[in-house]
Amino acid sequence: MVNFLIVDDHDIIREGIKTLLETKVSYTVIDNVSSGEEAYRFYTSRLEQPIDIILMDITMEGYGGLEASKRILKRNPEQKIIIMTMHDNPVLIDQAIHIGVLGFVSKNALTQDLFAAIEFALNKRIFISPKLKANIENKKSYDKKLASLTSRELDILKMIASGDKMEKVADTLFISKKTVANNLAIIKSKLDIETDYELFSLTLKNNIVI
Repeated sequence: MVNFLIVDDHDIIREGIKTLLETKVSYTVIDNVSSGEEAYRFYTSRLEQPIDIILMDITMEGYGGLEASKRILKRNPEQKIIIMTMHDNPVLIDQAIHIGVLGFVSKNALTQDLFAAIEFALNKRIFISPKLKANIENKKSYDKKLASLTSRELDILKMIASGDKMEKVADTLFISKKTVANNLAIIKSKLDIETDYELFSLTLKNNIVI
């Protein structure tokens, strides 16, 4: 029998995960709570029945999933925790793995990935949803390309991302409109994109603003 604690601040999500888990006869949901603080209190006060795996949302008020996981793992480094998230931030994933979390599952792929993540955790192996892995690799590749921009090119990119027209960029940076256009062409080449729409989409997706 595998015992679970579900931690998420949305009632519907907790119930959905509980229903999904209980399709397996060997899985039992001990309880579900709505915050990191509740999770820690429940965990530290429960002595009679062990919790094998904690399914932890990462974005909640108060502690948040990462802080709650850190506190629980400090108390018991052997506790198995799987993070559930909508985020694909490589820094968050690196931090979670560093403190001892064994899984990072996309909420968009719970039905596909949760059981695999559980099996990995039971065997003390790290699982990351394939979609999250792909997004992380894309972001890392983009970050490398972004790092190739000069400070002037990055200034221009940030201003364009903030909605400034080329005329305003030129006036602000004391350069000609033609120089701005030439720099934009270089930026697109370095970022391996062709259109203004792709450039704008990338800046939105990666929060490239002043």
